[in-house]
Amino acid sequence: MIKTAIIGAEGFLGRPLLRAHRQFHQDCLGTTQHQDSKELSHFDLSTPSIEKLKLKKTGHEAAIIVAALTKIKTCEEDKEKAKRINIDGTLSLINQLWDENILPIFFSSDHVFGEHTKHIFSEEDELGPVTEYGKTKATIETELKNSGKPFLIVRLGKVLGLQKGDNTLLDEMAGLLIKGKLVRAAYDQILNPICLEEVVSGILDCQRAGLRGVVNMCSSESWTRYDLALAMAEALGCDRGLVERISLDDLSQGYRLPKNITLSNHRLRYLTAFNPSPVSEYIRKTSLNWKECNSLQSKFF
Repeated sequence: MIKTAIIGAEGFLGRPLLRAHRQFHQDCLGTTQHQDSKELSHFDLSTPSIEKLKLKKTGHEAAIIVAALTKIKTCEEDKEKAKRINIDGTLSLINQLWDENILPIFFSSDHVFGEHTKHIFSEEDELGPVTEYGKTKATIETELKNSGKPFLIVRLGKVLGLQKGDNTLLDEMAGLLIKGKLVRAAYDQILNPICLEEVVSGILDCQRAGLRGVVNMCSSESWTRYDLALAMAEALGCDRGLVERISLDDLSQGYRLPKNITLSNHRLRYLTAFNPSPVSEYIRKTSLNWKECNSLQSKFF
């Protein structure tokens, strides 16, 4: 495993990626935008400079870029900030990495699609984002592909955590259902969930195989949000009537959201050992988190 820096190591994706890579190189570098971290190096993607990180001097050969402005609403409301961080800052970082002969591994998103009506998107399909966030990711993808230089783009499906209280999609649904609260879930947005642990192991697989270019990293299954919510209600033993079937258009966001962002993971499964678990297993594990919590509360209270 080549020594790899994690740019954005304080985040949901960055923390487990740093832990995984430090199993191979204990001194591999992780960055944060915060000034006062003792464990991580300060790095501001809006004004990037890797000189102080001393990546080449410390033997780093790759850098995973997970730092970004990721909130869709924020990107829509502040397009200039999204451009400054997700495009200008990220491109500057990538060019600095290339100058030091360090491989950029860029995390992209299924949100680079949504405009076209094709059923399943492969790595080679034409990009068509409808969100500002997706447009920033698509811009970086295009620049990398046209660069003629080495890179790896990891295009993620919907990433789920499997820890209680992580507030990712399944955990949020379970928390509402177990409390008897309504879950409004769109029947017309199709996605490929992938759990955080399998993203981390998938990245390691990609690096071991020396992959370059673009790979889609996602489940082999396509689910709507509505079907996920129904399955979670069933796993928890909750009333399915708590799941309200809505259209994505019913959400008054003030901007469009992609409806079909189904990815194909065939290339990744063919080239590596990547073999994601069934989505039903994600649902089962999340439901157990909440069932065990309820059981403990009943026992002591």
